[in-house]
Amino acid sequence: MPSDTLIDELRDRVKTAAHSETNVFGPGIWKHHVVRVVENAQQLAVELDADYDTVTIAALLHDYASLIDPDYIDEHHHHSARIAEEIIRGRITETRLATVKRCIKAHRASCGPDPVTPAAHCVASGDGMAHIHAVPSLLHAAYVTREMTVEDGAGWVRTKLERSWEKLHPVAADAVRDEYHAALTVLDSNRTFDGSSAVAFRDH
Repeated sequence: MPSDTLIDELRDRVKTAAHSETNVFGPGIWKHHVVRVVENAQQLAVELDADYDTVTIAALLHDYASLIDPDYIDEHHHHSARIAEEIIRGRITETRLATVKRCIKAHRASCGPDPVTPAAHCVASGDGMAHIHAVPSLLHAAYVTREMTVEDGAGWVRTKLERSWEKLHPVAADAVRDEYHAALTVLDSNRTFDGSSAVAFRDH
């Protein structure tokens, strides 16, 4: 079993990276994403009978590469797995290390391998749930970090949420179903507003 010291060290390492100048997403990614992913994944580990510590390590490191080098962002799932191995090899068993790497690689819905083990489902679903729970931070990424237009930003967030939803384990999907559909309703750019209700309210 990995020691609590190792997990504490990894938590400090990732938090430091999130607050460093190399992180183009801003320090909020620690509170609004990484911490949420870890908490979601840990809860799912209990419900899906996955190894709790393995899931915790993978969840902490799943986006690590994108925090330390913006050149790694597009393939951050592969780079994070590689860097995770460099950091923790020799401190956990080779079997557990292989599982951590598979979880990290499988967390990305758009281009990672499908999660097939309980541990991989925990990390991938924990990541997807975090996106659905943190729509304001995604909007910030779209409009501030990426400087998108209103329409493009809403579309980008919607696509990210849809991909997140598609990778959720059924247990995770049940937990965030209402939030997911509410977010899609808000992001629906096809809805129209004719002002009639506002006029009616003003006339009262």
